[in-house]
Amino acid sequence: MIYINGEPLESISNLTIRHQLILSMIANGKEWLRWAIKNQDIPDLRVESERQLLESVQEGLHSDHYIRFKTFQASLSKFMQMPENDLENLAISSYGNGYAAPVPPQILADNHILSYADLEAAKAFVSAEAINAPALFCAPSFSDLLELAPFVAQLKSYGPKMKKSAMLFAQAEASGIPEYIDLFFFFAYAIEKQIANGKKSALELSTVKHLYEQAMPMVNGLIFTPNVGKLHDHAELEKKLQPVIGANKFIGYETKQAALANLANNIHFGKMDPAELKMQIDQYLQEIKNIVFISKIPEGNLRQDGRLTTLLYTRNKTHIQLGVDESGNVILLRDTQLKTH
Repeated sequence: MIYINGEPLESISNLTIRHQLILSMIANGKEWLRWAIKNQDIPDLRVESERQLLESVQEGLHSDHYIRFKTFQASLSKFMQMPENDLENLAISSYGNGYAAPVPPQILADNHILSYADLEAAKAFVSAEAINAPALFCAPSFSDLLELAPFVAQLKSYGPKMKKSAMLFAQAEASGIPEYIDLFFFFAYAIEKQIANGKKSALELSTVKHLYEQAMPMVNGLIFTPNVGKLHDHAELEKKLQPVIGANKFIGYETKQAALANLANNIHFGKMDPAELKMQIDQYLQEIKNIVFISKIPEGNLRQDGRLTTLLYTRNKTHIQLGVDESGNVILLRDTQLKTH
């Protein structure tokens, strides 16, 4: 038997429409669940919610959390947040039903979902860079490609010399693709805002490397992040986020590289005086905390791999981007920009 919150599930039709639609997208999901409901020989399956039931079905049948279509894939949790009318359209196109109907592009755009075609430029970048940095690019994950897709699009705004130098720096220092991207931007911001106000003569790897090595120990403590616990919906986040932010000294970063990239774009390192730099960092993080604490929590966008929900706070020229990961860690994202003038 199948039990949801202690109550036996007699039929798939007893599930909410939302969960029936998502179940229809899980390859062989409906067939297996119909069999499991009727079968008396298997152990009882007890879950707390319909969502948890679908997670168990998806991972039990396919050993991961991705629902795959002919043109894209996304985590089951991404579908949980989508509007019901979009789910109805996707159910028609789903791999689970075996239909060949195309997915309406507007649905993907509205829900911030990248298709396999959208990731082609990222794949081409990986193929090219694997020659120069095989340790970084030989086996990118789907999550890595989602990180790379917007990065590759942004590369067009950089000149060849800057791009080459930043990529060499990132290759030498990064331990993974997300770090590579952060280090590319650290280099670009360091050249533009820290070293010589963008003068081309300052495009020297050794200069930025020296700045990087000096700054790294100063952000050791910034990888400590507030945690709101595992969340199931936006209402839970609205209830928990501000009290947790208020109880912590600052909102930290996922990595030291992300911290340095963001700080290089927002504060001036000057002569790298530790006391002066610490004061600037503290003031910067305090102002961000204050804005987040008093602001209404924006609607979140869950990335299609389910790894991170992004919250964008905008006020005048300030753009604060927070991420909340699957474990409830609240992190400050690299593209946060605090305009003070």
